[in-house]
This record gives sequence, structure tokens and C-alpha cells, in this order.
Amino acid sequence: MCGVDILDKTDCCPLCNHVLESDGVEREVWYPDARIVGRKYHVLENVFLFASIVLWCILFVIDYITNPEFLWSFTAALVIIYANVLLRLTILGKSPYMAKIVWTILIGLAFLIEADFLTGNHGWAFNFAFPTAVLLWDIAIILLMIFINRRNWQSYMIDQMNALMLCGAMLVLIWMDIITFPYYALVVCAVTGFLFLGTLIIGDRRAREELKRRFHW
Repeated sequence: MCGVDILDKTDCCPLCNHVLESDGVEREVWYPDARIVGRKYHVLENVFLFASIVLWCILFVIDYITNPEFLWSFTAALVIIYANVLLRLTILGKSPYMAKIVWTILIGLAFLIEADFLTGNHGWAFNFAFPTAVLLWDIAIILLMIFINRRNWQSYMIDQMNALMLCGAMLVLIWMDIITFPYYALVVCAVTGFLFLGTLIIGDRRAREELKRRFHW
């Protein structure tokens, strides 16, 4: 219909979706069908989700029968939700490395804050988990700059600025006395600030051009 010769072994034209007529010549398959792989992953995600729901229902029944006053099954639900999100977004997702790392850290931090709240709100999530999450963020940026994208390591400056925003949130929590052990958080904030400053100074013109490109200055 569209006049294009299709060399791959397929029944439909990828441009106009019309059925192709065979010319009698057998051709080998040049490229794997990515849709088959995608469907396998989708089935795996759904099977894992179904198994997670069944598992949590069993845990909830056991929890309610044995100790209805303290429902630890809701903490287990957080672990199950985190595992499903981790599978869909990071392991089987198609996002870039940094995006997967960011989502893993943020969702893990949210899980730990909720776990702290459900277990008595002792404050360890904000005092230690929050700064550790930002520190892991910084370490991930350093590793990606060194080993993954060495030629364009200035591109991670936006991720560094996002980490600085989290540091700003930690400073606010310190001011509000929600973070009662500020020393660890302040050290992490200093590490994040020096990382951004070092990238800006060492990167020099390329770093400034990256910021101009990102913010359309």
C-alpha cells in the first residue's frame, strides 16, 4: 500500500499496518520481537502483584487472630508495596540509571518514615534514614559520573541540585526540632554542597553551559 519493501519476516507493514503479500522468498528474522519480551515482563509483574496480595491477606489474618492490638501486618504491607514498586520501576523499568536510583531511594525513604510512624514514631527515620538517603544519592551521582557517563559528567548537576533541595528540607526539619540529632544531617548537607561546588568549579565552562542549557538562561 505504501510502496515500501519490507525485508523482515512479518505479516503487516510497520508503517501503514496493511497485510503484506508474500513474494515466495524465505527470509530470516533479523531482529527479535521486543513485544514478546515486554509481555513476559508484564506477566511477571502481574504474577508478583497477585502473589503479594495473597501473601498480605494471609499475614493480615494471622496478625488479627494472634494479636489484634498491634497489627504488624500493615508494616509488612509497606515492605510488599515497596517490593512491587521496586520491581516495576527499577528492575523491569526502562528509565535511566539515575532515575531508577532516585525512585529506589525516595520510595525506600518513604517506607522507612512510615515504618517509624507505625512502630512508635521514635524519630530514627528523620534522624538517620533521611540523611542516609541523601548520602546514597550523592554516592550514586559520584559513581555514575566516574564509571557510567565520564564524558558528560556535568549532566548530573541537576541531580545534585535536587539533592541540595533535600538538604534544604533537612535544615528545615532541624529548625523545627523534628530532626533531634542534627550532626549527621549537617555533615551530609556539607558533602552535598561540596559535591555541587566541586562539579561547578572543576567543570568550569562545561558546567556553566550545562546549567544554562537546563534553565534556558
